[in-house]
Amino acid sequence: MTHAGYFEGIGGFSLAAESVGIKTIYTCELDDFRTAWLTYRFKNAIHERDIRTAVGHYATIFTGGFPCQDISLANPNGKGLEGNRSGLWWEFYRLICIHRPKYVVLENSPNLVNLGLLDILRAFAQIGYNAEWEVISKRAVGYSDERERIFVVAYPNEIRRYHHRQVFDRKYYEMCLKEIQQKKFFQSQTFRVPSMEFLRQALTVSIQEDTGLSNRVAKAEIEAYGDAVNPKVAALVLKMIQYFDQSTNQYPCKQNDSLQQKPNCPKTNG
Repeated sequence: MTHAGYFEGIGGFSLAAESVGIKTIYTCELDDFRTAWLTYRFKNAIHERDIRTAVGHYATIFTGGFPCQDISLANPNGKGLEGNRSGLWWEFYRLICIHRPKYVVLENSPNLVNLGLLDILRAFAQIGYNAEWEVISKRAVGYSDERERIFVVAYPNEIRRYHHRQVFDRKYYEMCLKEIQQKKFFQSQTFRVPSMEFLRQALTVSIQEDTGLSNRVAKAEIEAYGDAVNPKVAALVLKMIQYFDQSTNQYPCKQNDSLQQKPNCPKTNG
């Protein structure tokens, strides 16, 4: 499997993909600071900036944590997918229509259910994709804070029609959680506790009034972390897709059903 990350931010989905053995071959991110990080961390990937002019690149899995400003409950006047920011979903949809990935993963505020999910499901249906969704909290992978996010996974109709399975299956979920817990256990066994001198020096640096970083850089870094998709939650979703994909590959679709058809992208209001 390969991964293309759109609206990739600081690389939460790309880091998640790497952790489950999926190679990131493409990213698209407008922000300068976040793009600098992506190009440094994923040197062999293709990097584009503006999704409105991007040509994209085929990968098995497309991910897109598209802007939530017009969807979030924090914005009571949000216009959903008609807003200037969240409406960039339609540019992502344009690239989905062109490249026809096997899987598409969307991440956004749970309020998407009220402001746009139906339009997204209709758009997927128009190009022959089925979709399922689930709200997942960070607590699911062991964090103390909740931060619920909705994940939508779409794939060609033929997969669901002939296999009657789904990505967000309880069995896959439990298997993935077990793997994550085992990984955390092994990491904790190999974790090296730093010396007291190291901790003292780190504390001294952290409390200095002037760290040597400009306010602009510090602000960009904090915003990038705040907007990021949590890599462990994203890894949980990608791992469930892997299990789903393995199970469906055991019983391939009928030979005359092609997953490579590329119908014209329907016109939208976006």
